[in-house]
Amino acid sequence: MSNGKKIYILVVLLALAIFFSTNVSAADCFNASADPIPICSCLDLNQTRDYSSSTFSVQNNIDCSDTINWESGSGWASIGSTSPYFTGTFDGQGYEISGIHVNRSASNYAGLFGILSNANVMNVNVVDAHMVGYRYNGILAGSISGSTVVENCSSSGSINGSYYDLGGLVGYASATINGSSSSAIVQETGSGTGVG
Repeated sequence: MSNGKKIYILVVLLALAIFFSTNVSAADCFNASADPIPICSCLDLNQTRDYSSSTFSVQNNIDCSDTINWESGSGWASIGSTSPYFTGTFDGQGYEISGIHVNRSASNYAGLFGILSNANVMNVNVVDAHMVGYRYNGILAGSISGSTVVENCSSSGSINGSYYDLGGLVGYASATINGSSSSAIVQETGSGTGVG
């Protein structure tokens, strides 16, 4: 084999190695021993429920549109909708988490997070979410309480609930929200109060 062909093959192999190293499944970035724990994909995001008191940092935009197919169409299961609630720190670093689907009309606390209790959540942008729950529903969180602080967060998409405490960003809030907003469509299908 001539030197020219050897060099050509090496260049092709190097190009392939670079391509695959930059296009590896982002789910591989979750590292529970890191502080903060990095989040690169929807699968990584799903693992946060097992480390509910830890600190997390989103590393890039995250596409969660496949959640429409999760759990036989029920979609995303909110982080901390049952004990243990989320009590950690979650920094979205301004990246987008897009396309989360929740289809749980008989369940409470629909949202990216179910219940935030004494947690810190900042710089999270949940976009183009589509959620259906029963009560205490919000695209970012169904309920926030205690010393929880939500800061610089936003949401868009739609959220639908059958009963009270329904909101575009947060369903029920007895904690602090700073510099946050929602452009989501909010629809209550039953009878109740606390829609906003």
